[in-house]
Amino acid sequence: MMPCPARGRIHKITTQDAAGASGSLMIMLVGTAITLPAIFRYAIYTYGIFRDETSELTH
Repeated sequence: MMPCPARGRIHKITTQDAAGASGSLMIMLVGTAITLPAIFRYAIYTYGIFRDETSELTH
């Protein structure tokens, strides 16, 4: 809680006040739901390609 410099009162911010608009949050949720699985699929795909390409390092 931060005191207001002009009046000396303490203002509280709730999670409801701090959250974005519901439409914006829905767009972010849909974007995450699409993007995250795509990233995982790409990681698995590249692992499959390069897993046999490496060799043990020797000094």
